[in-house]
Amino acid sequence: MTTAQDMLPCKDFVELTTSYVERDVPASSREAFEQHVLVCPQCRLYLEQIVQTTSLLSRLRSEGASAPEESAPAAGPGAVEAQPPGTQRALKFLAADRVAPFSGVQWPAPEDGDPWVEADDGVALCISGVHACRPGDLPFWLNEELWVVELEGMVDDPGGKLVARRGRLLQPVAGWDEAAKQAFGDTCVTTAREATVKVLGGGKEGAAKGIADMPFNELVKAAETLEKRGRDRRTTAAYSYLGYAALFRGDPAPVAFVAASAADHAYGDGAAAAERHRQVHWLEEELGLSSLLAAA
Repeated sequence: MTTAQDMLPCKDFVELTTSYVERDVPASSREAFEQHVLVCPQCRLYLEQIVQTTSLLSRLRSEGASAPEESAPAAGPGAVEAQPPGTQRALKFLAADRVAPFSGVQWPAPEDGDPWVEADDGVALCISGVHACRPGDLPFWLNEELWVVELEGMVDDPGGKLVARRGRLLQPVAGWDEAAKQAFGDTCVTTAREATVKVLGGGKEGAAKGIADMPFNELVKAAETLEKRGRDRRTTAAYSYLGYAALFRGDPAPVAFVAASAADHAYGDGAAAAERHRQVHWLEEELGLSSLLAAA
């Protein structure tokens, strides 16, 4: 496993992001880039933002859509699919004390005199506006606190997130506590463990059996040892994914990402998306999100 001393600096990561998305990074740099993604939640979210925005802009260009003129309000690319004005409930992950992880804005508590947060410069995907999630978006935005929010006005739905001009916090999702985060992490480590066993041939002997039966708290050290003995790049990478999953077991964002990556490495053919779907289902069922969003 890559150590902190070996890690690609965040500044270098940001400089390589566009080239990585365009598949124009040398193999040596690509490996360092992907290792950094595994262990740095903020850079991982930055990469996902760039990928989503690049994909959306590409789709708009292919459909013949034009960018808004400079004199027009900044509607942003998310305006391709907007829901009618009104109010709707959604979900939002925040850092501790109701702080937005990207803008650093501290959201007012529901009981504050003026609980609304409003965009001053129009609504533009990843640039301005109030961003929130549907349940299916949550695994990509995991953070310390989960809130039910109310969005008001035109709500853009570009995919991956919702964007509106105004929003306010309604109530915290009480079920998203430390025990739930740990339980969620355990399911992700299980995914990475099963993926590693698959790469090893799914056998019931040797390293595969040892990993399948090993307690979670022993997996980090075991993965480090086995990674050094990996018989080829595929098994070495599988051990690396397993080690990172166990290492970040109590940190939902990175462990969820590693689990999806491990599944993709082992199975391919949409396995990463299937793992993300499993994560969505777990969050919906364990946290009772449908009833929270449907509450009057």
